[in-house]
Amino acid sequence: MTNFTPREIVSELDLHIIGQNNAKRAVAIALRNRWRRQQVSDDLRDEIVPKNIIMIGATGVGKTEIARRLAKLAQAPFIKVEASKFTEVGYVGRDVESMVRDLVDLAVVMVRDEEARAVRIKAEDAAEERLLDLLLPGTNDQELGEDDSTSGTRDKLRKLLRRGDLDERPVEIETQSAKMPSMEIFTPQGTEEMGFNIKEMFGNLFPKQTKLRKFKVIEARELLIEEEAERLVDMDKVNTLAKERVEQSGIIFIDEIDAVGRHRGSGLGGGHDEREQTLNQLLVELDGFDPTSGVVLLAATNRPEILDQALLRAGRFDRQVLVDRPDKTGRIAILHVHMKKIQLSKDIDAGQIADLTTGFSGADLANLVNEAALLATRRHADDVCMVDFTQAIERIVAGLEKKNRLLNPMERKIVAYHEIGHALAALAIPGMDPIHKISIIPRGIGALGYTLQRPTEDRFLMTQEELEHKISVLLGGRAAELIVFHHLSTGAADDLQRVTDIARSMVTKYGMDETLGHVVYEETKQTYLDPQGHLGSSMNCSNQTAEQIDTSVRTIIDATFATTIEILEDNRDILEKCAQELLRKETLVEKELRELTKGLKRVA
Repeated sequence: MTNFTPREIVSELDLHIIGQNNAKRAVAIALRNRWRRQQVSDDLRDEIVPKNIIMIGATGVGKTEIARRLAKLAQAPFIKVEASKFTEVGYVGRDVESMVRDLVDLAVVMVRDEEARAVRIKAEDAAEERLLDLLLPGTNDQELGEDDSTSGTRDKLRKLLRRGDLDERPVEIETQSAKMPSMEIFTPQGTEEMGFNIKEMFGNLFPKQTKLRKFKVIEARELLIEEEAERLVDMDKVNTLAKERVEQSGIIFIDEIDAVGRHRGSGLGGGHDEREQTLNQLLVELDGFDPTSGVVLLAATNRPEILDQALLRAGRFDRQVLVDRPDKTGRIAILHVHMKKIQLSKDIDAGQIADLTTGFSGADLANLVNEAALLATRRHADDVCMVDFTQAIERIVAGLEKKNRLLNPMERKIVAYHEIGHALAALAIPGMDPIHKISIIPRGIGALGYTLQRPTEDRFLMTQEELEHKISVLLGGRAAELIVFHHLSTGAADDLQRVTDIARSMVTKYGMDETLGHVVYEETKQTYLDPQGHLGSSMNCSNQTAEQIDTSVRTIIDATFATTIEILEDNRDILEKCAQELLRKETLVEKELRELTKGLKRVA
């Protein structure tokens, strides 16, 4: 691997990992530069500060797989360490020496296997001779013919053995086993490895006993080959090569490092909080890695915003690589990989499925294919069709259907008009995500119905007009209830929460109010990979400005609500027709909705 260029490393990773091109390239360059240090002189090597790598990405995007594939490609010793296994207060946990020792043990196994493969031909010849010595006394003349010479008999027996005619014949071989008294060693938490080593040392003190056991020739042959290979392998050479391999290209992967890497001062216990003591120990251990060695430290997290800055400074985890969710092209490729394992119908379109799964990670897509296959199995189908994938997406996004949850006729009617209100607003306003499905079958914990909109492309920016249109669609359900029933219900609670969040963000974060200007009034600490998650917020404004912010937020919501009311009143006949059809069928798909909304008056 040290002779590979970053481009060659990425090409090899492309064979096993779909997408994540930027992440693969960044990791490949960092590892290549780290291992190239081993090829320069000692003076220059001390001047080049190595970069440890931390991969940042949501759960299920392939951080661990990138680390494993890199180790396999480099034929490097690799261990995965859970961050929670680092030192806790009062216990001895994982330290630098124990991790490197584990790497050396893995390297010994790798090198020993390589050396065993190298001497396998010699081991096979030696095992064959030993097996012939065991078989020769019990062989009769009928099997060998009239040749009475020892060499002739041995040659004929060799031919029978290589041809497989003697595979089922029983043969006795000596096996060695060490008999030691049963013992249990109790150690404090974190020192289990020391207990295992002590137990192994005691086991070596007891002599090994030899015992004759019967095997078939085919089984005995493999056992003898393994014995001869162990005798031919020079373990001193193996240990030396293993240590060299660890020093040149060992990889330690610390997963979920945010479990102990949370910034200090956030706990209730202050500096005496156990988590902070753990982080302090981790920082000390990181400084214990020899910067002149080739041991690479990889880490992964999906919560980078809570990591302590001391953990990210130069010399520790200063190379940050983003492992993002796949785009549409990546989702199509990932779906093709997982769909090879199932029988598909002819109507399957991976591109259409990718359109409906914006924001899904690789693990989510694998789960989607599995869910679709399960649904097809339950209906006793021979293959998986597009309907199965659609239902699987709904199960993942909206939750399981609650068909046993019975609504009274009035509630059912309110839910139907509410969902149709959302759908008509989305269809009438230009540029909105298409409606994929409407249903009044309860799903999940609290959803009495749902309108499924899935974006057709990945979006990274939204204009003020698009945000206002989004508010209008969210208010479509409440507007329909007000027009038809002349009263309001609690069914729009979630819609109102989302509407308020969008409008307040427009005013306080995005500077989209002319009166208040281009100023940020609210500082919100959001989670890096989940924009919906908040770590807290604070207002930086006077009481008078806060009142003005509330007024502006209400103005935006009232204006968009009036627009939504106007859209639905202009299309009242279509609203009634679609609602009655939804009450009859309980579910409307995109094609049916398109037929029902012909003649819809759209916003110019």
